Amino acid sequence: MRPSPAIFLLPCVALIGAFTLGPVNAAISQTVQTLFLPVAWPTRLVGAQVKEHLAPQASDDLLSPGSPRTVADLRRQNAELIVRLTNIEAQLEDLKKLSAQYATLGGDLRKMVQPATVIGGPTDQRQVLTIGTATLTRVADNAAVVHPLGFVGRVSGVAIAGGNARVLLATDPSSRVSGRFVRFVPRPDGAIDIITLDLPPPLVEGTTRGLIARLLPARPIREKLKVADMVLLDDPQLFPIPALKGLRIGSVTKIRLPPTDAGHAEVEIAPITDFSSLREVLVVTK
Repeated sequence: MRPSPAIFLLPCVALIGAFTLGPVNAAISQTVQTLFLPVAWPTRLVGAQVKEHLAPQASDDLLSPGSPRTVADLRRQNAELIVRLTNIEAQLEDLKKLSAQYATLGGDLRKMVQPATVIGGPTDQRQVLTIGTATLTRVADNAAVVHPLGFVGRVSGVAIAGGNARVLLATDPSSRVSGRFVRFVPRPDGAIDIITLDLPPPLVEGTTRGLIARLLPARPIREKLKVADMVLLDDPQLFPIPALKGLRIGSVTKIRLPPTDAGHAEVEIAPITDFSSLREVLVVTK
């Protein structure tokens, strides 16, 4: 009668278990290890391979690429998501403000614009754009140039023979335009009201790096104006078209106050967008 394979299998299992598995009975485990001491090292090696094969897969293998693998990674990704969410909320708030302003303009302005392509400029020394359009004959000097976000500048010369026109940007040092300070106030229903602040109208000047309003009375500016308030176009002498009133010029970024209320305040204003990145603008025709 041939011996059963289990006779040979059981000692092998006992041998591997004695060197690799947690001991159930310390005396039995010690006895088995002593008997098989000459083959301890290869047995431990085999047992380690068995445990590795039978053990659950490491969590790293189950994670998708980019998943956090440590608590520090999880915290870092959580912080990044918070920053992204904050940026999205800020962009949404800005879109609501634009929608509120757009609604006040009505359809008149949208019917009077001529699309134009930016083909040159600006430079650090001169904040001027060169634009081209298929119907250049409709473009006149001092015509307002706008962008979906707001006011860009005005036409300062038309070269019909050359097929282009020059646009003096609001950030050019020679640019001057009147405006008014306003504040966007959100309602509980999500709509936004535009509140005109009881402040003297600022004369907004270009500085190549941005916009500035000077010689403003210090006390009312200190009491009523805040960073993030807006400046809207309100210059009926330069731009008599009623539909242009209320275009965004920029937002208040810094308020400089004198030591006493007897002096004058200066207000730094960020333009509606980076004019150097403009690719298309709209010329308001009369």
